[in-house]
Formats: sequence, structure tokens, C-alpha cells
Amino acid sequence: MQWFVYHQTNAPAVIFTSGIVVDAVLTTIVSAQAKGDIDGATSAQVWTRVLDRLWAVVIVDFIVTFVSFAGIEILSGGDLGDRIIAIPILLIAAATVFSEAIAVVVDGEQWWFLVVRAIGTSVRTSWSGSTLWRAIVLFAMQFVPTAVSALITSSSTQHHVTVTSFWTDVPLGIVYSIPLDALIVLAFFDASGYEPKRTCGE
Repeated sequence: MQWFVYHQTNAPAVIFTSGIVVDAVLTTIVSAQAKGDIDGATSAQVWTRVLDRLWAVVIVDFIVTFVSFAGIEILSGGDLGDRIIAIPILLIAAATVFSEAIAVVVDGEQWWFLVVRAIGTSVRTSWSGSTLWRAIVLFAMQFVPTAVSALITSSSTQHHVTVTSFWTDVPLGIVYSIPLDALIVLAFFDASGYEPKRTCGE
């Protein structure tokens, strides 16, 4: 999907939106599988959860990305006042780092409340005890591919690689996000004291 989008358009809005959707799909699958591995769920149960929660992860991803980018953009303004304003925004963004995982792994019947519960639970969990420093580290780790891709871009341009932006953004982001998404799920389970829901005899 991303390869097609990068080939067909250079519109930042389209690339940005498709990137969020692809990221949400990958995050949902990894989070559901991580929960399934811990709970001893079957493949059918894992994929049922993926299909059931994907819509919520897409919405959460848009909200969290908007807050994160707003904080970064304000911070990069350079003015001291902007930097002071950016600090609480980025702390809020860091506190929502568990939101996408929560939208997938936390059980509940009120589907219409899923997005609000995911973000609220993430903020509450992040600000509980000593979890905030973990949330900040995990939040910062999400930007590693962006920093690395910036270094790759110059080399790709020099060698005239076609669709440079695709090769510097997508493959690295996908490979990196899989273990990071799993780590975020495990960090949330640890912070929230999650008990595996295995059936008797397992």
C-alpha cells in the first residue's frame, strides 16, 4: 500500500494519512499477538481482536500523532516561550504512548468508549508511580527511525535511488516498530499489573 501511495502522489497529506493507517494496522496486529501469546489465545481469537479493535487504533493514532507533532513543531519554533509551552504538550504526548496498545489489549463491552478509555488509561498509567520515565523513553524511541532515515536520505539521493522517501521512511519504520510495539504492550502490562487470562490447565 505504501509503495503504491509513494509512487502515485507526493501530497504530504495523503502520505501522512496512509502512513498512520498502515502503522495502526501493524500496531493492532502486534499488540493483539502479544496479548494472545501471554493469554494463550488461539490464532482465531487474535485475529478476531485485530478486526474488532483496528478502527479504534486508527483514531487513537491520529489523535496521538497530532498532539506529538504539535509539541515538536512548537518546540522547534526556537523561541523560549514556545519551548516552555511545548514541554507540557510533549509530556502529555509521552503519557499517551500506551494508548494504541490499550485500545487493543484491554477488554470491555462499551466499544463506543474505547478511544476515550485508551487515551485516559494511558495517561493515568503513565502518571502512576515511576512509570512516567518509561513512557518518556518509549515515546522518544518512536522517533529513532526518523533520525536514522534523515541520515539515509542523503546517501540515497547521491546514488539516485528512485522514490527515495519511501526507502528512507517505510521499511525501516516497519522493521523497527514491530519490537517497539511489543515492548510497549509488555511495559503497559507490567505497569498496570496485568494478570494473564489463561484457561485452566494451561
